[in-house]
Amino acid sequence: QKQQHVDYVHRSVNSTYATVTGMSAKHKASRGKKSKSRDKGVWTDCMGLPLTCSGKGAAVDEYNKTLQSFIRLKSDVLTHADRACALDPSLLLAHCFLGCLWLSALKASTDPLVARHVEAAKKGSRGATERERSHVKALLAYSLNNLPRATEEWTSILIDHPRDLLAAGMLFGSYITLGEFVKMRNFLSALLPHWSEEMELYPFLLGFYSFALEETEFRVRAEETGMKALSMNPGSVWAYHAICHVMEEERDPEHGISFLSSSRKHWSKTGLVSHLIWHMALYHIDTGDIDRVLQVYDTELAPKLSSENLTCLVDASSLLWRLNVMGLEVGEERWKKVTDAFSKHVGKHCLSWNDTHLMMSLAHGKVCESTARLALAEEMLKTFTEYSESNVSTDCKIAEKVKIILCATMYKASFA
Repeated sequence: QKQQHVDYVHRSVNSTYATVTGMSAKHKASRGKKSKSRDKGVWTDCMGLPLTCSGKGAAVDEYNKTLQSFIRLKSDVLTHADRACALDPSLLLAHCFLGCLWLSALKASTDPLVARHVEAAKKGSRGATERERSHVKALLAYSLNNLPRATEEWTSILIDHPRDLLAAGMLFGSYITLGEFVKMRNFLSALLPHWSEEMELYPFLLGFYSFALEETEFRVRAEETGMKALSMNPGSVWAYHAICHVMEEERDPEHGISFLSSSRKHWSKTGLVSHLIWHMALYHIDTGDIDRVLQVYDTELAPKLSSENLTCLVDASSLLWRLNVMGLEVGEERWKKVTDAFSKHVGKHCLSWNDTHLMMSLAHGKVCESTARLALAEEMLKTFTEYSESNVSTDCKIAEKVKIILCATMYKASFA
């Protein structure tokens, strides 16, 4: 009955989406056509959408490589985006992309890496298309810590341009940050009919969708969709993530270990590598093979630890904390490497999810007042409380309602 319900929801959303926007015929007619960088004198992106730029083909090519890497979650995305801006400073959407990318990496709006792209986007919006101006509005909202407002702009873009890769990728990532998984599922369900299986990036959109299905508890459909995506392109990294969640939730760790081990070459150089390694370690916890858990941690996760790699720091804290909760001693040296890297972020609050994992790295185990971590933990709790009360970001409400309580509890358990 649940599966029938979601099928009904998908059909209803798709029908409503096409009816309200009146765009179905327009986009279906252009499905599967290979886009060129220049069409009848107008420069376009790899999905055929017009670009405001000075007409330098090399810059447009780099921007298209940026979009491809963004959707594929490849590590060279920043390189291509920087090149696009350097080759053509007037390429408006390259600035929008880089501004959003650095904000999603938790850089403050005042950080030069963000500020220069925000200013360039403002200046470049004059004479830009309506779609591009909406991207600028989304960037400005994001830079003012109003991520929900930014999602409204990206949603508006996708209503008229359902193949806008920048809007689709940013909306997908933002809904993860906001925990809005029903909205994620619905917007992807609405986009898919306006794509074609012949499109090169279709399996990656399908991977997004499989994760949205899993996060809204449609596990059978999620696994089927993820497997379809991987059969079309084994590089669809979000499909791996979705299927990993299904196997963990269905308590199938042996299958999960086999699945990730056999596909390693396809995800080991993507932005999800440390998190998929984390999933591998969880499967070994489920089988009771703690020696293998620590081996995976020491050889695959720990070498990636860096103060700049927040995803890895979150995964490392989460894994070691789980082992501590199970009553297992992982050793102070393992924790110290995480704490040393993570503690550089004390007082720099942007995302309470990360802050909570930072407190894990500070408050692990039972410690006495002489412990060096005490001062850092106190500073962390003080500044985090101030942040939650400041209302400078939509994340502050999450911090106030949930994360502060968790951090205070961890602090009291270890330092009281």
